[in-house]
Amino acid sequence: MTKFILMKKSILFILSIFMIQTSWATHNRAGEITYTVTGEHIIECTVTTYTKTSSIPADRDSIYVCWGDSQCDYFQRSNGDGEPLENDYKKNIYIRSHAYSDYGTYTISFQDPNRNANILNINSGASDDVAFYVETMAEISPTANNAPVLLQEPIDLAYLGQPFIHVLNAFDLDGDSISYHLITPLMDIGTPVPNFQTLEQIMPGANNTVNFDSSSGTLVWDAPQIAGEYNIAFEIVSYRNGIMNGKIIRDMQILVLPDDNMRTALDVAGFQNGEFRQIALGDTISLEITASDSDAGQQVTLSSSSPLYDFFNESAEFIVNGNGTTSPSATFEWVVKEEHLNYPPLQIVFKAKDNLGLANFFWINFGTQDFTNSNIEIQAYPNINIFPNPGSEYFYLKNIDHLNENIKYDIFTLKGELLQTGIVEQKNGIPIFNLPNGIFILRIKDKFIQKIIIQH
Repeated sequence: MTKFILMKKSILFILSIFMIQTSWATHNRAGEITYTVTGEHIIECTVTTYTKTSSIPADRDSIYVCWGDSQCDYFQRSNGDGEPLENDYKKNIYIRSHAYSDYGTYTISFQDPNRNANILNINSGASDDVAFYVETMAEISPTANNAPVLLQEPIDLAYLGQPFIHVLNAFDLDGDSISYHLITPLMDIGTPVPNFQTLEQIMPGANNTVNFDSSSGTLVWDAPQIAGEYNIAFEIVSYRNGIMNGKIIRDMQILVLPDDNMRTALDVAGFQNGEFRQIALGDTISLEITASDSDAGQQVTLSSSSPLYDFFNESAEFIVNGNGTTSPSATFEWVVKEEHLNYPPLQIVFKAKDNLGLANFFWINFGTQDFTNSNIEIQAYPNINIFPNPGSEYFYLKNIDHLNENIKYDIFTLKGELLQTGIVEQKNGIPIFNLPNGIFILRIKDKFIQKIIIQH
C-alpha cells in the first residue's frame, strides 16, 4: 500500500511539473557571478547558471560576459554538458580569467535575452521577452579581495500552503563581513524588470507573508497561494573595515506546485533554528540532527552545507543514517581549530528534502572571533550601560547626558577592524540591523567600553 501511495504521488508530482512547465520558454532559472584573485590585477571569474535539463534550446555551451572595463569575452562551459540535478535543473559552470589594466571597481555582468514565460510577478506574466541579468561588483585592489561564495544551490520547489525556504549561506574566504538584501531583479545594468511584484503581492493576505533575515541570508515565504513560476533576486554585499568592497546578485526562480505535500520536520537537539552561539579554540561541537515526514511513503534526504567542509582542513564531519527513509538522522562533529578563528560567524545549514522536492532548513551560526589576537584595550566607561545586550536592531546607552550632544561611536570586530561609525542618537539608539551576528566591541569617544553581542 505504501509503495502504491508513493508511486501515485510521484506520478502526480511529474504531471504537476509538466502542466506548469509546458508553457515555459526555455531559458535560465537562476544564476550568479563570483571570482577569485589569482594575481596582480588578475581574477578568475566563474559564472554559474541553472537551466532546465530537459530543455535543449536553453543549453549554452558558451556565454558572453562583460568585465566592466569595456571588454567582453565568451566563456566556454567548463563542466562538460552541465551537471544534471534534481527537479529538472542543470548546473552550468563557465570560467575565464581576465587582467585589468589598473586597480579599481568594475561591474562584471552576464545577460541572457529571455526569461521563462508566464512568471507571475514580472510584467503580469509577459516575461519571456524580459532579459535575465546578473552582475557582480569586483574591487581590484592591492590586497586580496575575493568574492563570497554561495554554498546553497537555488534548486528547491515550493508547494501551495507550505513555507518555502531558501538559505544563501555565503562565505567570504578573506574574512569580510557579509549582509544580504532582497532586491528587484534586473534586466540590464541599472534597469529593473518591468512591473515587478514581491512574492506576497500575488494574492496578498494574512496567509501570504515573506520574512527575510539580512544577517543570515534566509528567506521564508509563508506561504504561496497561487501555483506557477515566480522570480526573486538577492544582493550579497561584503564589507571590510566597515566599507563595502564588493557585491553579488543572485537571480532565481521559484516553481510553486499545486499538490498536497507537507514539509518535513527538521530538528537539531539543543538548538533553536537560526541560533547564534559563541565558541572558542579547542571546543568540540557535536550535533544530533533528526528529520521526519508525516506524508505516507515519503522519502527524505538529509544534507548539509557549510564553509567548514570546503575551505578548511577536514575539521568537520557530517554523517547521515537512513537517507531515503521517512525518518533519517545525522551527526555533525567539529573540533574548533586556530584556522577557524577571527572569521565572521561560520554558518552550518542542514537540509531535509522529500522525494517531491519540498525542502526544510535548519541553520546555526557559530562565532569564532578571538580576543587573544586583538590589540584592543577593553576598559569600562564610567557609569554608562548598554542595553539590550545581546541586541538585534539597536543598542541604547544609559547615563550619557554628561558627555555632550555629539557623541561619536565606533563598532569594531575583535580583530580591531572598523565595522561602523556614527553619532549616538538618544532617541533612535545605535543601529545594528545591517551588521552580522557575532561579538564586537563598542567604543564611545576615545575609549572602548565593553563587548557587545549582535544576535538577530
